[in-house]
Amino acid sequence: MVDYFKDTGNRFRNLKKDKIAFRDLLLQMDNARPHSAVRTQTYLQQTGVQMVKQSPYSPDLNLCDRFLFTRLQEHCKAKEYRNGQELYIDAKRYLRSLTETVLLHELGKLLEHCKAVIREGGAYVTY
Repeated sequence: MVDYFKDTGNRFRNLKKDKIAFRDLLLQMDNARPHSAVRTQTYLQQTGVQMVKQSPYSPDLNLCDRFLFTRLQEHCKAKEYRNGQELYIDAKRYLRSLTETVLLHELGKLLEHCKAVIREGGAYVTY
C-alpha cells in the first residue's frame, strides 16, 4: 500500500510537467459502462494508460473522490466557461497548481483513513 501511495504521488508530480504522457497516468476506475466498454479498454491499452480498479463500495478510499473532484468542483463552480475547451484548460491549470505539499498531505489523510477502515474490519468509516 505504501508503494502504491509513493507511485501515485510521483505520478501527480509528473502531471505538473507541460507534456503529459499517457504512460505516466493511472486511471482509477470502477465498473461503470464507459470504463468497461471494449472500445475504452482497447484505447487505454493502446495508449499505455495503467488502469487501477477501485475496490467495490469504497469511494471513500478513492483519492479523486475524496479530494481532487471536490476541490476541482469548488474551483470551477464560481466561474462561467464559454465552451468545453475553456473548462478543460482551466481545470488542467488548476490541477497542475496543486503543490506537492498539498498532495502529500491528502495522501497522508487517505492513508490514515485506510488504517481506520482496517481497524474497523473493513466497515465504512466517515471522514
